[in-house]
Amino acid sequence: MQTPSQVYRNVLQGGITRRRSLGAAQKAVARWALVDDYQALLDLSCRDSRLLSFYSQRNHIRACGLCGDTERAAQIKESLPEAEIMQGSPYDIPWQDNTFHAVMVSYPLGAYRGLGGLLSEIRRILRKGGQLLIALPIFPFVLQDLPLTGESNRLLGPGARRELLLTLEQMGYEDVSIRHSNFGFATLVARRGSGAR
Repeated sequence: MQTPSQVYRNVLQGGITRRRSLGAAQKAVARWALVDDYQALLDLSCRDSRLLSFYSQRNHIRACGLCGDTERAAQIKESLPEAEIMQGSPYDIPWQDNTFHAVMVSYPLGAYRGLGGLLSEIRRILRKGGQLLIALPIFPFVLQDLPLTGESNRLLGPGARRELLLTLEQMGYEDVSIRHSNFGFATLVARRGSGAR
């Protein structure tokens, strides 16, 4: 067993390159996800391989991730070679219509501009009956890597969350709810309806 000073030294020297456990936002979406074998799963806010690794170790899935950074996408692909990792924009997701059984967003929605366009694009790639899971921070300090003004902070209030629920229902999502997940996050869970909207 390492002492705290040894762990700290390893971190400073680059001895620990990636954490194995899920982050709080990733745990929030994983808690409510219904993932079975032979399903396609997309981590829309893929910043590391932890969430996809979590499911790949437990299920036989098609693991896919969308990363905004080319270098980071290459690193994730190297650490999880069986996954489909693509670099791109969440407003133009590079997969075909009706591809995924579950789409997970663990990065705060406030970081995305044009939420309506993002939700429409997610709906396009999500299969009918597929599950959308979005981690919603409960406290402002959870967003410490983002500026706490304007867009970044707008999903913290209950009014904005109700508006998001109504928007998803108007887009044809069913069983839309926000569920408590852990100390810092709630999870928005919605299922794409079978309607033609």
